[in-house]
Amino acid sequence: MKEQLSKLLSYLGLTSTRFADAIGVQRSGISHILSGRNQPSYEFIVKLAKKYPQISLEWLMLGQGAMIKSQQGVLSEQQLLFQESMEINKDKINPNKSSTKSIPEQTIQPEQIKVTNVNSIQQVILIYQDGTFKLLHPAKD
Repeated sequence: MKEQLSKLLSYLGLTSTRFADAIGVQRSGISHILSGRNQPSYEFIVKLAKKYPQISLEWLMLGQGAMIKSQQGVLSEQQLLFQESMEINKDKINPNKSSTKSIPEQTIQPEQIKVTNVNSIQQVILIYQDGTFKLLHPAKD
């Protein structure tokens, strides 16, 4: 499993220290797993699964299947990076709130939106409060 964990850290762009802090485990525990000294505990797997539900536990523990899962299939790398950046930037947007709190919603009125070049938009991602998302692709003429 150390190979999968190493790939996951690389994919997420996190150091072992930041990853340990993110899932709430001891930093030395991650180091021991990556060195091959220890196998991950049940608690480690549960914490990882809660923090990163998009990660396939089958891939993580057995090395089988895709790293990333979703309800509709495998997430693209861009979608995962977008989700991760939203999670990381919560504290930057509202530093007085815990990262487990949701970002206050802002209402944008239709007259506030000005699309200048529709051809440059590749996709729009709507993220709902329940964690699901919807991809919208602009119509191609």
